[in-house]
Amino acid sequence: MRVFLTGGTGLIGRGIVRTLISRGDTPVILSRQADKARLNPSRKGAEIVQGDPSIPGPGESAGGGCDAALNP
Repeated sequence: MRVFLTGGTGLIGRGIVRTLISRGDTPVILSRQADKARLNPSRKGAEIVQGDPSIPGPGESAGGGCDAALNP
């Protein structure tokens, strides 16, 4: 399952991402600091997309093709 997350690098989101990865799911994380988020080894298996949920832009389309969306 592909799950789109805003807030996937925050306190609650980190736990959700770890759980999704351990289940074999693919988290798609929208992050304002995508390059920094990609450096974290606990997010291996996640797709990190550059974007700001409060500003229209390319990050908006990242949720397309996902089975669920979360904003923890």
